Amino acid sequence: MSMRVWGQSQGADTSKVFLEEAEMFEFQTKKGSLYAGAVFGVGLGVRSEELNLSTGSALGDAMFNPKVGFYVVDRLQAGISVDMFGSFASISYAESHTLSYYTFNPYVRYYLKSGFFGETQMGWGRGSEQVLNDNEILVKSPFEIQHFSVGAGLGNFWFKQLSLELLLRYTLSSGEFEDTGQHFFIHNLSMTAGIGLHLGRIGK
Repeated sequence: MSMRVWGQSQGADTSKVFLEEAEMFEFQTKKGSLYAGAVFGVGLGVRSEELNLSTGSALGDAMFNPKVGFYVVDRLQAGISVDMFGSFASISYAESHTLSYYTFNPYVRYYLKSGFFGETQMGWGRGSEQVLNDNEILVKSPFEIQHFSVGAGLGNFWFKQLSLELLLRYTLSSGEFEDTGQHFFIHNLSMTAGIGLHLGRIGK
C-alpha cells in the first residue's frame, strides 16, 4: 500500500513540474515580452577561397553571442544580436593562423509548444586574419564579412524569469579582404549553450 502511495506521489510531483514549466514557457514567450540573453559555443569550421568545402583548411572555433529580442506574437521572437567569433589553426610547429570577426545580426526565432525552436539570422561586420610565428604577427589582413546562419535548439523554462537553451547552428560566412579584394568563405557547425532573461512585457 505504501509503495503505491509513494508512486502516486512521485507521479503527481512529476506532473506538477511539467505543468509549471509549461506555464513558465507561456509566460516568457507571450506577445510583448522582452528578452535578453547570451550564448557561448564551440565548433568546427572550414575556411576556403571558394564556396567548395573540399578546397579549404580546417579551423577550431569559439564564439560569444549576446542578444536582445521582442516577442512580436506568441512564441515568435525577433531581435538583434552581436556575434564575436574567433578561430585557430596550426600550420606548422611554429606557425599558426587565427581569424576573428564581429557581426551585427537581425534574427528571428520561433518556438514550438514543446520547447524546440528554430532560429535564423543574417549579419554584417568586420574582422582580421593573422599568420603568427612563435606568437609574432607575420601577416595581418583586415576584412569585411557577412554571414547567414540557421539552427535548431531546445529551450528549458523551469524558472519564471530565466530560460536555458542548447542550439546546433550552421553558419556560412563570406568575407573580402580590404587590401587585396580577395574573397573567402567560412563554413561553420557549432554547438552553443545559452541563458535568457525575461525583462518584462510591453502591453497586456
